[in-house]
Amino acid sequence: MITAEQIETAKRTAYQQALNDIDDYFQRHSITFGMLRLYNKKNIEMLIHAIAENAEQFQEHGADTELHFNFEEKKITKIY
Repeated sequence: MITAEQIETAKRTAYQQALNDIDDYFQRHSITFGMLRLYNKKNIEMLIHAIAENAEQFQEHGADTELHFNFEEKKITKIY
């Protein structure tokens, strides 16, 4: 039988792994994000939202997950 403590430990471990995966993703793509000028509040929010929307792909592929960007007049309008 699984105890409540084991469930909490598994949750903490999974949460920490998710944060590590996001950190790894940003580290691996930091040059690209800098070139595309994605390091501002609006675009960071867009990136995090895209990661959350594609959680299954991120879980499977981690930092190797690809995001695609729509550009309108030199501005990123959507990440998918």
